[in-house]
Amino acid sequence: MSRNKRQRIGKRIAKSAFGRIVGRYRTHLFMLAITLVILVFIIGLREKTYDVEVDLAFSQVPPGYDRVLFLVTQLSGLDEGLYRTVFSVLAEHGQPLTAFYVTNYTDDLEGNVARILDIAQEEGATIGIGVGGLSGKPLGTLEYGAQEAQVRSVRKALQEAGVRPKGLMPVSFSYSYDTFLAAENNNLDYIVVGQSGEPAPYHPPSLLGGLMGLVVLPLHTRTEIGAPGVYTLYLNLDSAYGNLQDFDDFAAGLEASAGLWRPTIDEYIAYLQETERQSAFLTTDEKALYTMIEFRELMNNSRIIMRSNLVPGNITAGNETLAFSPAADGDDIVFELVLDERQDYVRIDWRKPEGPR
Repeated sequence: MSRNKRQRIGKRIAKSAFGRIVGRYRTHLFMLAITLVILVFIIGLREKTYDVEVDLAFSQVPPGYDRVLFLVTQLSGLDEGLYRTVFSVLAEHGQPLTAFYVTNYTDDLEGNVARILDIAQEEGATIGIGVGGLSGKPLGTLEYGAQEAQVRSVRKALQEAGVRPKGLMPVSFSYSYDTFLAAENNNLDYIVVGQSGEPAPYHPPSLLGGLMGLVVLPLHTRTEIGAPGVYTLYLNLDSAYGNLQDFDDFAAGLEASAGLWRPTIDEYIAYLQETERQSAFLTTDEKALYTMIEFRELMNNSRIIMRSNLVPGNITAGNETLAFSPAADGDDIVFELVLDERQDYVRIDWRKPEGPR
């Protein structure tokens, strides 16, 4: 195309409406183009946002242990020879026992309980007494009113014998939801139930919403107590008395077991109640990849289980760097923190995940 022809075409465009607009707003259009280029550049440099999942739980097992174990049994009447023999083995190996007294209302409950505690003291055994109920009337077969009356009656009789029972283990492990209500409304702290499939202590739901204060302790078997957790084992006194060597070996094995805490149930429930008063508030910055945790009512040697989809890089409480050992659990990363009551603010800096998110 000749130069003259290009000039003629350019003049025609300049005279057109489009040409007049471009000519009039040439500076504005240039600035708009520059702005768009800058926006594209900024968007390209924008910091990535990562999906950060964080979960926190206060452990039911205190620091220094991986398992908790209780021995429980039912007592009825007075068999001094049996009690003395079994209590002496328990005392030798430092194993507490919680015994739930079952009455028929014709026995000398006050005298029997007093004598049982005397024998325990003489043998050096730690024995707690709880509510067992009334023989021949399993709680789970009764309506709520009858259950509540039975629990209240036995609890009152034990109190008159100088014992303040804090727990219930129903006769024949017969219970229903009404049994939970009867225990809760009699100000008991816990109830021992049969093997329910629940792996750990829990609070049953309340009719008012939320959960009851009552703690449910499900029974376990000897074969289950090797793994970390909280275990309640039933001790058959007649069997222990009849197979004394086996019972002694079992008690000795518990005593020698590393990482096993063997408190009374009352001691453990007190620990659990203190643990459950704690709370935590988590705030996560998914761009900067850190989580801030504010603790309330934190107690000394509080054991906290953390679970996340990311690996922690650094954890601090104030100016102190905290030790941690992350481990894989399926697709998650799990690690523990042990804090004292001063460390109520904790920051976790997460490692950037590898690969696309």
